[in-house]
Amino acid sequence: MIKLIAADIDGTLIPLGKRMSERTRRAIINCVNRGVIFVPASGRTFEGAIRPFKDMGIDCPVISANGGRVDAHVFESPVFEDTIDEATATRVCERLIKAGCFMTSYVGTKVYTLPETNGFGSSCASVSEASGTSGFDIEAEMQTMRTLGTQRPYKFEAYSDDTALLDKLRSEFSAEGLGVAGAFSFNVEIMAHGAGKGRALGKLMELMHISKEEVLALGDGANDLSLLSAAGLSVAMENGAESLKSAADIIAPDASLDGAAQIIEKYVLSESNR
Repeated sequence: MIKLIAADIDGTLIPLGKRMSERTRRAIINCVNRGVIFVPASGRTFEGAIRPFKDMGIDCPVISANGGRVDAHVFESPVFEDTIDEATATRVCERLIKAGCFMTSYVGTKVYTLPETNGFGSSCASVSEASGTSGFDIEAEMQTMRTLGTQRPYKFEAYSDDTALLDKLRSEFSAEGLGVAGAFSFNVEIMAHGAGKGRALGKLMELMHISKEEVLALGDGANDLSLLSAAGLSVAMENGAESLKSAADIIAPDASLDGAAQIIEKYVLSESNR
């Protein structure tokens, strides 16, 4: 029997650029009412990840910053944090500044940003949670990134349409032993070694005394691979990355077709599962 559902948000519960459907909202609420623990597992900040569930009146555990932070309850302190040490964060920061991509650093509840400076003309950064938050003083923002953005961040992100540059960054950071993932083909997320949604989910399962066989996980991005690996029943969205679909037990319909809700209804809420 499924006791916990861990689900990515953007591209899984919510189609990119849209809002959560009424069918998906109803499926989540019905799970919670039945006593199933529902856990959003997102690359968003804690506040960004919890917002859709607060709107539903749900106090649920939250995995945010791609696994960098785990909260057991909305109004309490984090129960687990996976951060990059300051010396390593400084090296990562300088490498990303040199690359000139649109970049972010997730520190606590804040997201520090630095606009693109390499002139490549990236358009993809518009999907970032922090898109549009930067001002116009590049030097001041660069200094803020170097000082505040390196204070034990959960993760760094880099966005670019320059796929060769991103491939180079992935290779370099992986060689240094850092955790490297990405929700999209046009971004790179850099975390501490071994960090990710899977490790975060494991910490939460341990805290709640829930076994792998009692967990259903859903995702769409390559950064959801570890999340699905930590679950007894793994689900990738039809709109997801090919690498994730190859690793999943089940392929759900596209997020735009309420694929996550369909899976929850079938494997958790159906009469046969009672």
